[in-house]
Amino acid sequence: MANGNVAGFGAVNVNSRGKFDFEKGKDAYPYLWETVEDLSKEHPHGVAFKKAFELIEGPKARGMEEKLRKFRLTEIRHQLRRMELMKETVKMVLDALEG
Repeated sequence: MANGNVAGFGAVNVNSRGKFDFEKGKDAYPYLWETVEDLSKEHPHGVAFKKAFELIEGPKARGMEEKLRKFRLTEIRHQLRRMELMKETVKMVLDALEG
């Protein structure tokens, strides 16, 4: 830590007041940060999740970020498919009512 970098992300630096700058970590790993935020809101001791965020090592964070990104894209595809099925169902019902 001689250069001021935290051992975890390497992107999270200590500012002049000794506080951690999470902005770089949030920017580098937006899906991971969103998940940490959600976990911290859901659990009674949620602050621990935010504090642990700074300790996650870069390669682990990158791996989890990629998994979460793929998961989120899958969720979006499923939502789109559900909307397409709803549209198809409504059209079928409308055709039945008109015919």
